Amino acid sequence: NAEGGIRYVIEPHGHDEVTIDAVPSTCQKAGKTEEIFCSVCGDVLKESKTIPPHDLEITVTKTADCQSDGLCNKACRNCEYTEIDVVTEALGHADINHDYRCDRCGEISGKYSENEVVEIHSVSDLKSIIKNMNGVYRLMTDINLPSDWACIGSEQKPFTGYFDGNGHKITFTQSSAATTLGLFAYNNGIITSLEVVGCNVGIENESCTYGFIAVKNGGYITACRLSGSFKVTATVYLGSDEYVTVNKDTYFIFGGIVGINAIDGVVNGCTVDATITIENKNVAECSAKWSIIDLVRKGGYKNTHVSSMLVINFGGVVGENLGLIEACDVSSTITCKEEIPEATVKNYYGYASAKTVFYGGSISGSPTGTVRDCTVSVAMKYTDFDKVTSKSKSGKLFGYEYEYRRYRLDVTNTPRP
Repeated sequence: NAEGGIRYVIEPHGHDEVTIDAVPSTCQKAGKTEEIFCSVCGDVLKESKTIPPHDLEITVTKTADCQSDGLCNKACRNCEYTEIDVVTEALGHADINHDYRCDRCGEISGKYSENEVVEIHSVSDLKSIIKNMNGVYRLMTDINLPSDWACIGSEQKPFTGYFDGNGHKITFTQSSAATTLGLFAYNNGIITSLEVVGCNVGIENESCTYGFIAVKNGGYITACRLSGSFKVTATVYLGSDEYVTVNKDTYFIFGGIVGINAIDGVVNGCTVDATITIENKNVAECSAKWSIIDLVRKGGYKNTHVSSMLVINFGGVVGENLGLIEACDVSSTITCKEEIPEATVKNYYGYASAKTVFYGGSISGSPTGTVRDCTVSVAMKYTDFDKVTSKSKSGKLFGYEYEYRRYRLDVTNTPRP
């Protein structure tokens, strides 16, 4: 240089590389790639990257159910890691429709769960229910009832247990009945998952209540079904040949599932899929004779008075409802055939009157109680209503005293003696 000195150029000696080894990932922890940096200047020459954990393949060895836990195995696809018997918690019972029966497994739960389930295989098994009206019963096969079948229990001794129809059928074969007809006389318990096949039923000159599953219900009936093709007949004949006054009111209540649904009664999720024909006949007849001897003995002329009234409550699901009917479906073909009441006076002495009142509905034969979320896919059919004083209105959900009421004028014959 200018002063005579010498300048030397020193070349860079290069990085002193230090390598941090890679850490492989496992099933439990993430790994990372190798990292290289200079021990002199600290520069990172190769950046480390994260390696995610391995995916585990899950194999279920036992599925969780309502009461027990489930188990499964977890194994890695890339290494030998394995987890055995990993627990999944039990699901617990699900009872959406509140019938004390699990919707998943079908097991009876709640207050009936501690009772031993009694299997029903025959008519004699059905009759034996009367021995323990608080038991838990499960129908195991289809059963045909005899023609002289009598309802199980009574209003004084109601059914308070649990009856699981288990999807089976009970078929009625009775064609002429007593004043009550049904599987149970009075239900205060739970009846579920039962199908009943109806039969021809008829009554003469007696008030009666019919319901194929229960004559009267104060409990819970759910997921039941009525099927079959049958006729329902109510016939009244009232006559007199004496010089007296005879008045009689006859009440006929019919429901496909329940005759009378009491205030605390619930009919839920039931189906009526049957072909039903309803017929009725009401006759009042006066056949008294008048003579001089009668005039002397009785102190003067006296008429015979005969008056008959027939009241019918018909419902596809319930005959008379005071409680709750919900989520029921009626797809039945229901035909109502009505005859004009007959009132005749023979020998020209007396008075005769006949009147028929018909309350009919696809769901219920009365406007009382609560009806909600029900469907009717086929309208009721009425015949001979051109002879009736009230205007025909078919296909209604329930009978009503004024708008939906079917009634006859009094038919009267009162000739002079």
